[in-house]
Amino acid sequence: MREISEEATILFKDNFTYDNMSVVLASTIVWLILHVLSHYASLAIFPKTYGGLGPKQPFWNIRVVSTIHAVLVCFLAIPLLTDEVLQKDVLYGRTDMSNLLTCIAAGYFLYDLLGCLFYFSEFGVSFTLHGLLCFLVYFLGLRPFLHAFSPVFLLFELSTPFLNVNWFLDKLGMTGSTLQFVNGLALVITFIGARIVFGYYASFLYWQHTFDRYDEIHSFLFIFFGLSNVALTGLNTLWLVQMIKSLRRRFTKPKTT
Repeated sequence: MREISEEATILFKDNFTYDNMSVVLASTIVWLILHVLSHYASLAIFPKTYGGLGPKQPFWNIRVVSTIHAVLVCFLAIPLLTDEVLQKDVLYGRTDMSNLLTCIAAGYFLYDLLGCLFYFSEFGVSFTLHGLLCFLVYFLGLRPFLHAFSPVFLLFELSTPFLNVNWFLDKLGMTGSTLQFVNGLALVITFIGARIVFGYYASFLYWQHTFDRYDEIHSFLFIFFGLSNVALTGLNTLWLVQMIKSLRRRFTKPKTT
């Protein structure tokens, strides 16, 4: 019977502290407020386009919120990549900033999950699964656990603003425009760079560190985080294929007979 470190024996003890729960809840509320504000701001700035979306308006607001989240967490994540405290103990290292970042992310992915569940027919299984796994990963990370990897994997969001701009351009009647072509190139470059190249390398480091200190990790956390990593990496690969197909359709002229 392997020994498990004392700080990893009580599975959920440190996740449900008042400070953590209050910040996660506050984060979720802020994203919901931004969702509502996006409705009124978009109606004022793009009255014809946004007003014409009808029942599709919530998806516009969801993308506005996801863009704000992506910019914010990437800004907060970059300085943490070289944080000495986190690098000294990759599994259980924690700083106030890494905890704040993890809480913000957990709150956002709870908002994201609620949106996917409410509009399941639009988002489908893959996006709902992504929202659920990301929320659980960042919420369970509040133990603290793997705070050194919180900023690493949040940098996947570098591609999100370009993905959303691509969608907005479609709605604004700019499909196939030069601006969308340039944005599409930026989307492909950031997606491949952040989610595939950097993502696979980060996953390799994750597995290396967790296997090296397997005896210090609760079995549930080892299995859940490992399966989540495989699933989310697979989703990124699947989305890359779908994204390239979608972009090709926008810029490939139909053959004339």
